Amino acid sequence: MKPTIAQIIAAVAEEFQVLPADITGPSRLMVHSLPRHVAAAIAHDLGYSFPQIAPRLGREWTTVRDAAKRPEIIAAKNEGFASRYNDLRGRFVVKLLKYQDWKFKSIRASK
Repeated sequence: MKPTIAQIIAAVAEEFQVLPADITGPSRLMVHSLPRHVAAAIAHDLGYSFPQIAPRLGREWTTVRDAAKRPEIIAAKNEGFASRYNDLRGRFVVKLLKYQDWKFKSIRASK
């Protein structure tokens, strides 16, 4: 099954050692905003729209759209962050692909 936005926020919070409330809260400190950007990017990669993601992060959808671009920009400049971001994103993408493969096989078997 596709991970929920709340599950994405929780996993990102754990990875960055912050609270989910820090990600969804008003703080603009980099220690909180970077995980927020990562959560937005991963959620969008998994098929959620920016208007779906925004309320979960306590932001306007245009802010979330712009925030979702930041991890790729930072990853291009920082190899350590790139590895961490890609590993985290990969965990969700692999789960989603397994779910989609299972769903596809279930549909084919029922025909």
